[in-house]
Amino acid sequence: MDHKGTKPAAGQPELGHSDIPRCVAPDGSIVHSGMSSVWVGGRGGPLHRGNGSPRAQRWVTENWTYSQQDGTQSTNETEAGKTERFARGSALIFLDEVTALAAGHRPCDVQQSKEAKRFLECWSVKDEGHSKDWAQIDLILHRERLS
Repeated sequence: MDHKGTKPAAGQPELGHSDIPRCVAPDGSIVHSGMSSVWVGGRGGPLHRGNGSPRAQRWVTENWTYSQQDGTQSTNETEAGKTERFARGSALIFLDEVTALAAGHRPCDVQQSKEAKRFLECWSVKDEGHSKDWAQIDLILHRERLS
């Protein structure tokens, strides 16, 4: 079975979670790693095809977030949803919070509300108070990631 629970195509190897690159390096690249982490995040959707190979584009949306996988649940995502998201290849892992920030991710405003509030305070200083909307901040961060 592959990571989605379906049989792989003829000639394709069976893939487990550890076979799919999902560890984010400080430069934002996604690499293979056998490490486990309490820091998880995403880039808006699945980054891998059904056979486990990476898609050409390394993000789905500009909203790149991270959170600590500590059992807290947002109203939009249950633990089962997190497991399904991980199985579909959209969840990424980080060595630590510093790596997540260096790679261009920001704290999840739902699951990391305290850290997200602090991030907004720091952002307000950087941006002289102009941007307080997450969508606008995500667009600015994305422009900076690509430059």
